[in-house]
Amino acid sequence: MRTFILLAGLGEVLVGLEFLFAPGLITEIASNDVAGTTFTRMYGAAALAVGVLSLIVWKRLESNWVKPFFAVFSIFHAGVTLACYKGYTEGGEGFLPVCGLHAILLVISLLFYFRE
Repeated sequence: MRTFILLAGLGEVLVGLEFLFAPGLITEIASNDVAGTTFTRMYGAAALAVGVLSLIVWKRLESNWVKPFFAVFSIFHAGVTLACYKGYTEGGEGFLPVCGLHAILLVISLLFYFRE
């Protein structure tokens, strides 16, 4: 569990920073797509916040933060999974791997949540 929280936190921080400060690195978003870059930055901010929360919980693993963390982490990944799936069904084939990754993180988070 401790390793999962650390790796997930680092991953979310890195993705959050990329999406927040360099959304143009995502090839599916055109540089002149204001809505796309704005939503990418918004996702980046959310991922960054969840990543920082992960690192805080990782440092305080013995505290009572763990169960609420997994609740928040599950909600975040459920929302992203649903959004990506919707994007996939509307023709965005690039969303399928992202949907799968977030679905896996959701399942792992729920397992840890109910284990606590």
